Amino acid sequence: MKKMLMISYYYPPLNDVGVLRSLGFSKHLPDFGWEPYVLTIKNPDRSYCLVGNSFRPNNTKVFYSRSLFNLNSVVWKINGLTKLLLKVIGKDLKKNVFHDLICIPDVFIGWIIPCFLRGLYLNKKFDINVIYVSCRPFSSALTGVFLKKVLKKPLILDFRDPMSFPYIEFDNDRLGKFRHRLMRKLEKYTLKNVDRFIVTTDETRDEYLSLYPFLKGKIDRIYNGFLMETKASDDKPTYDKFTIIYVGNFYYNSISSDKFFQSLKEIVVNKLIPEEKFQFLYIGGVNKKNNWLEKVGDKYNIKNIIVAPGQVSREESLQAMSKASLLLLRIIPPCISTKLYEGLAIGIPFLATINKGEVEQLIKRYSPHSYIITSDAVDDIVSAIVDAYKKWDGGNLKKIVNKEYIQQFNKKELTKEFVEIVERLYPKLK
Repeated sequence: MKKMLMISYYYPPLNDVGVLRSLGFSKHLPDFGWEPYVLTIKNPDRSYCLVGNSFRPNNTKVFYSRSLFNLNSVVWKINGLTKLLLKVIGKDLKKNVFHDLICIPDVFIGWIIPCFLRGLYLNKKFDINVIYVSCRPFSSALTGVFLKKVLKKPLILDFRDPMSFPYIEFDNDRLGKFRHRLMRKLEKYTLKNVDRFIVTTDETRDEYLSLYPFLKGKIDRIYNGFLMETKASDDKPTYDKFTIIYVGNFYYNSISSDKFFQSLKEIVVNKLIPEEKFQFLYIGGVNKKNNWLEKVGDKYNIKNIIVAPGQVSREESLQAMSKASLLLLRIIPPCISTKLYEGLAIGIPFLATINKGEVEQLIKRYSPHSYIITSDAVDDIVSAIVDAYKKWDGGNLKKIVNKEYIQQFNKKELTKEFVEIVERLYPKLK
């Protein structure tokens, strides 16, 4: 059986959504003649990652390397202290300047050297055929390049998220521009050294091809898909209130949110939906010291309809999604949230406040019973919610699972696509 070294910081027992892609590949690779050897983190940064007890495949060999240091909490503490000191002289520090200066390419740089050394050991012991690296973190990409140069093995780089865009991640004035230029150089160096580059959306692929024409013929798109066993869920218990659910990072400071919450206010104030039959359920973490959700509730006087249980396990969040009426979807292009794939697998209709483009087309094809609002107009959002409520109240708001979607976007089928890409490289080793 051919052997693949899979470098993935995010892997069980971490519970972050980033584990799902490499977990899905490693689970199904043996079905296609490849034996995965997963190299992951021994001491994850608990201030940044969700550490839990999520499962891993029984047929996968998993190895660990320690990070020399974890930076996330350190740079935030230094930045917080600096911010307090600057307040004394009347200055306001709005962004985390120490993160932008020190954490290049990211807060996981302490993992690069131990991971590299462990990779050398695993190759010596098992004679690896191909190196696969899942990013984020982008520190892993540098590790993969270093291993490729030393071992002379093909390198497949898989970007779950782009490295140098979207540009809102580099909005820290001059320092952000400096960081962006540096990240772009690191990105170009990394991509020059890959044998195959995989991204998760067509829009990401097109952007990278425009930035780096040398990637033509080396870049592929494999959607994230879903890692779950699911069926149409109309026969499952549902909430006794009309429930709009959102799961995960709300990107409150990255995507405009006012129109959605204004819409909830309009519905409550004008009694378009009885308040006792209506709730917005947010499942995700909020900062206790700066709780944006409480501020939104106060600002729009909608605290009575907001329910926020905090972070829960992935299994609990999927159960909550299957019981809800509408799944709110917000996207930072060109990325596609895992919620899209899981929502499509569950069959729940979306309330998608998104831009025109790839996500819009996927929803139209696989979930035509959903509500897509690209205008960002309050009246359009209100109309969609009220229409969905009327269907729900009459027992006509259905969860519909598209069979074509299930066949094409399950992890086994996507792993088959992945293996086809890998095996175009493998003959070079003969």
